[in-house]
Amino acid sequence: MTAKDCTSCCNLCRLFQSHPQSGDDDILHCTGTWKDLKGYGNANSVHGVRITSYEHLALVARCSKNKGQELGVDTHVVSEQSLKKRLGLLEYEMWKRRGYEICPQRDHHAEYDRAKFMESVVIPMLGACHVPLMKCARLREIGAGSTLTKDVLLMPDATLLARGQATSDTVCVEIKPKFGNILTCDTVPLHERTLKHTKSRYSLHQILKLEQGSISSRSAYDPLDLFSNQKERMVRALIALFDNPQNNLSVFCGGHRCPLDDVRGLCKSIVQTMFPSDTVTSCAEETLSIILAEILLQENVLQNILTMQNACQYDVQAVEKLVNRLVSPDVEISSKTDEPSLALERLLTFEKEKIMDIVADYCIAATAKDCSLMISFCASGDATTRHQPPNPCGTGAICTSLGISCMYRITIVDLDRKPLEKIKAHAALDREIMRVNSAC
Repeated sequence: MTAKDCTSCCNLCRLFQSHPQSGDDDILHCTGTWKDLKGYGNANSVHGVRITSYEHLALVARCSKNKGQELGVDTHVVSEQSLKKRLGLLEYEMWKRRGYEICPQRDHHAEYDRAKFMESVVIPMLGACHVPLMKCARLREIGAGSTLTKDVLLMPDATLLARGQATSDTVCVEIKPKFGNILTCDTVPLHERTLKHTKSRYSLHQILKLEQGSISSRSAYDPLDLFSNQKERMVRALIALFDNPQNNLSVFCGGHRCPLDDVRGLCKSIVQTMFPSDTVTSCAEETLSIILAEILLQENVLQNILTMQNACQYDVQAVEKLVNRLVSPDVEISSKTDEPSLALERLLTFEKEKIMDIVADYCIAATAKDCSLMISFCASGDATTRHQPPNPCGTGAICTSLGISCMYRITIVDLDRKPLEKIKAHAALDREIMRVNSAC
């Protein structure tokens, strides 16, 4: 770890430890804030930022697109005020049992609420090493007469190594790994078990996406391979992602997102630029996949994510009925006597607190199933490099089986709390997936 890296680490800690509360009085000034778009989703966008008093640090700011959802209620889906109120109160009570209190519904607390969820629920399960530092802040862009401020969640730029230098030799591959296991719970209906108990959710979802026209071809990627902890299977999974990225793989060079219209050409350019030609395989995608697989095998990050994904052992159809039970305790229980119905009946007779714990576990598992892995790396230039665990900045080192020495950093992002109202949508999607796959 160089002196420059140590300085960056100290400055990062100084920035993220200052004013750790809601950020009410903490206005940071920045330049060119909203021009460098790193990523975006349905609810958030992520922008590269430069804070005037920390110009040497590469940071990103995550901004909410929508307001008014701090209590986890999707206001454009739920129309009945009474249902919104009941779900909000249940959600507050449910998470309070886990030592996490949802913040009051005030705009500038939206990002603070997310940071507290990470601190109270996520970090104890995933560990602090691979979860980024976070700080709630109000950003004001410097400019003539500029007074506009935005409430953001400030984090180190995960597309770069910890030293925060935007050099062209740093590559970051972002992966959405999806669910790496198969649930075999007894609440799954008998006619769905052949599919649900043998195939990954990702593979089943591909059939629906193909029918809907949202993808042009099915991906050969299988999360079960990536989470197998077996190098050959992990490499196969990563090659499949490079071959058909869809929205599950992104590549950044020097902190900038690369277009994926020619993935093979991009991989070839990265390998030729970063590594000597005599140390790589004939296929650039395979070379990168081997490097990524061996980096992942050096850390316990996938095992921790899988543990969090397995927090709930019940399928979404059962969980949806448990939520309905919480909202309407007088709902009738089915009189059917088949095994899945009896298993569900046992769940519905649990005490309210036990049901809330199961639903909370489902929400935690859903967070992990929707996370992203950011793997940043660059050639170290030291042929004698051996594996080194991450230092305080989160940077590790490895000499791969290809003879390539790398510095790397792994960061887990997209770890938002899933609101109760989303369970209804999850269950509806699950029914559509089973309808299409059962017809095949």
